[in-house]
Amino acid sequence: MCMTRRLKHTVLSAVTLVLVSSCATHAEYHQHSLSLHQADVSKSSQQTAMPKLSDEVAGPKVCRISEPEIQQLELITFTYNTNYDDASEACWNIGGAVADITTPALNQRAIALLHKAGFAPGLYAGAMMNLTDSQVEGNWRWASGEPQGYSNWPQSEPNGGRGANCAGIELARGGHADGWWNDISCEGGGDAYPAVFCSLVVTPMQEDCVSP
Repeated sequence: MCMTRRLKHTVLSAVTLVLVSSCATHAEYHQHSLSLHQADVSKSSQQTAMPKLSDEVAGPKVCRISEPEIQQLELITFTYNTNYDDASEACWNIGGAVADITTPALNQRAIALLHKAGFAPGLYAGAMMNLTDSQVEGNWRWASGEPQGYSNWPQSEPNGGRGANCAGIELARGGHADGWWNDISCEGGGDAYPAVFCSLVVTPMQEDCVSP
């Protein structure tokens, strides 16, 4: 009758309990014990092997935004001649602010937007921008406090006095060409425009990452 006995087998620091039949030959036990020894050594080697640095840790990289900020110009229209507060809130709601038109190129973009807008009958085809002389009459500045710089006032403008402390851009009317500047009321009403130019600063998220 075959009996089973329990043998203690120690490999490195691990203790393995091996069940061996008393009917097995000495050679069979020796071969079985050797196989277990090789398996345990292989497993131990895998557990203690250090990872290669190149496999686990990437070198440092320097990432820079490779594109400049872009001023995106939008036009919001109303069904009435808007005041500055309503115009500013409308721009804020789309993530922008009332626009500074500081270059001829921006003025041309404003003209293109006005042509696409489709204004209601009885309303002038114009829109407010962020220019004002509310602090000092006749001293036109952007709402940020920056001096006016570029302008496209016709010879007869600005002419509204203290009742017209905001400014806008209008399509051709009264002998003026597309894109002329007009001083308008900040309070809305008859001497104002039914639209506002909004400026959104867009920062492209494309990054250029290089190793130092």
